[in-house]
Amino acid sequence: MSEKKKLLVTGISGLLGWNLFHAAQDRFDTYGTHNTIPIPDADDHVLCLDFLDGMELELLVERIAPDVVIHTAAMTRPDTCEREKELAYQVNTEATKRLATVCHRQGARFIHISTDLVFDGQKGEPYEPDDCMNPLGHYADTKRMAEEAIPEAISNYAIVRVALMYGRSMTGDRGSTERVVNTVRDKNSVTLFTDEWRTPILVDDACAIALGLTDVDATGTFHAGGTERITRYAFGLRLATSAGFDPQTIVPGSIHDFQGSPPRIPDVSLDSSKTTTLLGLHLNDIDAGLARLYPGP
Repeated sequence: MSEKKKLLVTGISGLLGWNLFHAAQDRFDTYGTHNTIPIPDADDHVLCLDFLDGMELELLVERIAPDVVIHTAAMTRPDTCEREKELAYQVNTEATKRLATVCHRQGARFIHISTDLVFDGQKGEPYEPDDCMNPLGHYADTKRMAEEAIPEAISNYAIVRVALMYGRSMTGDRGSTERVVNTVRDKNSVTLFTDEWRTPILVDDACAIALGLTDVDATGTFHAGGTERITRYAFGLRLATSAGFDPQTIVPGSIHDFQGSPPRIPDVSLDSSKTTTLLGLHLNDIDAGLARLYPGP
């Protein structure tokens, strides 16, 4: 039997990273990195890494010598990125460029996780991978800059723009559905927007796409969105039905009333047909995905 290839997943305390790290175990000799959040039952395949330490990053990759790196680690909260712009740039852009460069030197395939928020939401129909980016917030802009830098650093790469993800995380508060359910359990209502359109994707399907891209030679940008375009409010009502809480705790609102920064974007729905056709995948629709999370009695 041939030896398993080595896979390094960065950011395994996050929603996608945690699920990827476990989904890959059967196929790969899998390593994972984390930073500030400790990993329970960690072994020598789980490594603490500060992405701002360039030398530490390079030495770790050289020591593991992975065949593939899937880079999920990032500062992902848009409001935090607005407050700490330089830190967000260093983590999301500069560290990504450095990691891509090291992967090129090591001969590893580099799969980078980006976001649907690189678009401005004005197209009026689902975005395709070749559509022009126009991010409206600093978080999304750091991801845009990372995307633009990757082809200059490495030739064997895939950029995966992931839509709004839902699923179960290590900490129980990283998925969009988890945050809503946790708020409702604390006896609070949740305001979700009737004019904010997304293509939510079950984290298991996002994992299938990322792992599927380890098996192909395709280079470029790929979308990982779900099969349905839906408003955040309508998604919240579907979640209430599946999770068994009162739909009246989901309060309709409008992005025009949102007072935070950056502004909410009206429609960053993704067309993922290029990805699913290439990989031969059939993704869960929303009802099927929620049923996997909340199977009922």
